[in-house]
Amino acid sequence: MHDIAGWIAWHSALGVEKFYIYDDYSTDGTYQVIKSISDKVNIEYYRSNIEKEGNFYYRQRDSFFDAAEKAKNHYEWIAFLDGDEYLSLSSAPSIVEFLDGFDQNCSAIALSWRIFGSSSRVLKDNVPIYRAFKHHSREDFGDNALVKSIVRPEKLVLSYENPHKFIINSGIYVDALGQEVAWNGATKKVTWEGACVNHYICRSMEHYIGRIKRRIGVDLSNTTNYWNHFDRNEIFFSEREDICNKADKILFSEKKSIINSYISKCKKERNDVLFKQIKYSQPSDEDGADIYKIFSNDGEGLYVNNIDGHLVKVPSDYPVFGIIYRKNRDVVYLVRIVDGYISDIKYHIISENRKNFAYSYNIEHEGEEYIYLRSPETQKLMCFIPKESGNSVDVNRETKSLWERAKIAEIEIGASFHSDPSVVKDFDSAWNWLSASDSFVTYNDFVLMFSGLPSQEKEKLNLHAQGVFSWLL
Repeated sequence: MHDIAGWIAWHSALGVEKFYIYDDYSTDGTYQVIKSISDKVNIEYYRSNIEKEGNFYYRQRDSFFDAAEKAKNHYEWIAFLDGDEYLSLSSAPSIVEFLDGFDQNCSAIALSWRIFGSSSRVLKDNVPIYRAFKHHSREDFGDNALVKSIVRPEKLVLSYENPHKFIINSGIYVDALGQEVAWNGATKKVTWEGACVNHYICRSMEHYIGRIKRRIGVDLSNTTNYWNHFDRNEIFFSEREDICNKADKILFSEKKSIINSYISKCKKERNDVLFKQIKYSQPSDEDGADIYKIFSNDGEGLYVNNIDGHLVKVPSDYPVFGIIYRKNRDVVYLVRIVDGYISDIKYHIISENRKNFAYSYNIEHEGEEYIYLRSPETQKLMCFIPKESGNSVDVNRETKSLWERAKIAEIEIGASFHSDPSVVKDFDSAWNWLSASDSFVTYNDFVLMFSGLPSQEKEKLNLHAQGVFSWLL
């Protein structure tokens, strides 16, 4: 589910103007996510007809041709991609500007695959695909000779050979550099310059196992042969940061739409008479939350050492902030904030049995200046290890000393909070909180609420939402 939202965000960041998405009867909330974000992104979404056509490859063919017919006379180009394939531009500011470089005689463009490995990741997490996997195969890896195509819809002949190379009625088939393709079946000489298709065919081991379960007996078998063949990690590569940052912002916007759609669903379920009788109060200065930097006794701030790593006292690109609601100043939430939104990428704190993207701690004061943070799970104190002992952070102390002492300093970073989520303990109280809170449950309030639910209650809420919150589990 999280992957389709990231896929849409990535291609939106590249400048794709329209999506035709065909869901092949997913059961993980993917279809519901697409529906939820279709009011923010120009998407037409459909479900393939598995009863009419039992063969996956023919369903893929029918989806491609249906999209091409719909795009005809509306869009100049259409790209045929799967959900694990991401267009990659070497330097063009957008896909539109890349395509503008091809003259009218170019009817189709063959973009080489660039096969990515697992980057040694075992489990799925909430790091977007375009940031999570940074190792790919060498250019001479045989499967990179396969392509995916961008075609002018009017030039497409509705006669299918394979999902890589299409038949055109006139003009020429070119590569990313505008050179006419010399075909060898559905393959050609590998060209990554200009543009290519990043094929995240393995992703994590957990992704791979899911793929085997879905397609066993179709084109995959119960072995690691497929994994061993494609898990190629010879070359380190990071996608363009300008595109990644733009995609991150779009992805947060999509998630906000998903949350808002679910809140609307909860309100509609509430009894109409009761709903109309509720008088919502306007936000006041007592509502909301304040944001703080937290410092150890030796003056060091808190950071995560890599995108999904451990809480430490060593400066990095991933600072951690404390969120304290004004109506509940005895609890602080430790989170990362990106462009005003709480990041849902989970990180680790040593000695905590929970892995989360938001950790709540009870605040214990020492005079006006110092605080201590106590885990509500273990009742242990957070300890800030000095530099000479590693600059790590642990939650394993019974008694208070200088190493457990902290300070906080309020900062302004433009994140929106309103409703204290600590009142929510289970699915029923979550539903009541959401349906009675009108528009004053913000994205950040919601994700903090969700992060604090017991696992079983998270599953109940996700089930009630038809799986759209699997990215928060």
